[in-house]
Amino acid sequence: MKDKYNALYDPRQANNVCVGGQLLLLDLIEHLEPYGQLIQSNTDGVIYNVRDMEGIKAACHEWEQRTRMVLELDTFVKIVQKDVNNYIIVHEDGSYKSKGAYVKKLDVLDNDLPIVNTAIVEFLINGVPVSDTIRKCADLMQFQKICKVSNKYIHAVDGDGNIIKERVLRVFASRSRSDTGIFKISQRTKKPEKISYTPERCRIVNENVNGSPIPRWLDIDWYIKVAEKRVRDFIGG
Repeated sequence: MKDKYNALYDPRQANNVCVGGQLLLLDLIEHLEPYGQLIQSNTDGVIYNVRDMEGIKAACHEWEQRTRMVLELDTFVKIVQKDVNNYIIVHEDGSYKSKGAYVKKLDVLDNDLPIVNTAIVEFLINGVPVSDTIRKCADLMQFQKICKVSNKYIHAVDGDGNIIKERVLRVFASRSRSDTGIFKISQRTKKPEKISYTPERCRIVNENVNGSPIPRWLDIDWYIKVAEKRVRDFIGG
């Protein structure tokens, strides 16, 4: 309802839905207060450290009857969170749910720095040092960083000014002195801007890398530093 190109565009009603939902959840939080410690609340749910499960269930049932809303209840044994939009919650059987760019489960259409995500999840759930996970990985695809050059930019260039025609780039951190950084030329200023979150030296490999081993030029330490920085964002230090 906040998409002005949608037939259901109605920003006022969208605000009504959001505010109404927040007030309903606030009411729920007040009724749950005696039975646990609130960890986080979001637009469509709350997470509690439960002291009295029967009390929680009774309060939820009363709230459902009164509001005619329906709740779903999940139980977990562990939660690690950076904020309300970045967290991991672990089930008793070891399976987990995750939310946020640092820890989300990736797939073939969204596969940016997969080894970093894997290393962070392994550390936060199982305590495995990120360096161990990253150094043991033998699949080059897991180290790819995907960079997209939007229409706000003319094209990409390398550090020597050579034009890169592709607008979607598969980039790997490199130890080779012959490799440079990658930049994009602004349509507005005509000046180069470093592509965000890319290493100082990187290599573009846009051909098929499925099943490729780890080359000697890959800068493994760069990925370890990125993973360690993101872990600190979660747990501090």
